Formats: sequence, C-alpha cells, structure tokens
Amino acid sequence: MRKIIASPTHSPLPVREHDFCAHYEGEEEVGNYGYGATEAEAIKDFVENCQEAHDERLGTNPAEVDESLLVSAVADALGLGGGERRGEFFGACDRALEAHSQAAE
Repeated sequence: MRKIIASPTHSPLPVREHDFCAHYEGEEEVGNYGYGATEAEAIKDFVENCQEAHDERLGTNPAEVDESLLVSAVADALGLGGGERRGEFFGACDRALEAHSQAAE
C-alpha cells in the first residue's frame, strides 16, 4: 500500500492555497501533486485529482489502496496525535467507509 505524504512548500507567494503539497511517498520528483492551504486540503486534492493517474502509471489497483493509510495521513495532518480525538476520528471514518461500501452494493 502506498503512503500519501503532505509537506510544506515554503512558497513565497502571498496566497496560502499552495502552502502544502501532497504526493505518494517516494514520488516527490514525479509531479502531478495535490495542493492546499493545509496538509489535509493537499491530501484531499491529491486523492481527488491526481491519485488515479499515479495508480494507473504505477499499475496499482485502486481497490488495493489501504484506506487506513489515507485516514492516518489526514489524522496526522489535522494534528490529532495519538489520543482520544484520534480514536474518535478513526471511528467516524470507519463508519463513513462502511456506509459508503454498503451504498455501493
């Protein structure tokens, strides 16, 4: 499973919408990144606009992508640490993924 990384761009631009860049770990130089004002926004942008192209290029079956890695990356980006708030966030994500799976059936 591939891990999505979000890191600060240190952009000199006065707008904040490109403050963070998201990509697969080890794919820093490939291009086609997700951007956002926060780590979570950059990861969301990557998943919505870039992940499919990367998965196709890498021969990754989207069904093989581990949702827990994405949820963990977003939790890290939100600064939820390892405490109770992180557990509540994971629980909410699990319920949302389960509801989505049932609706798709």
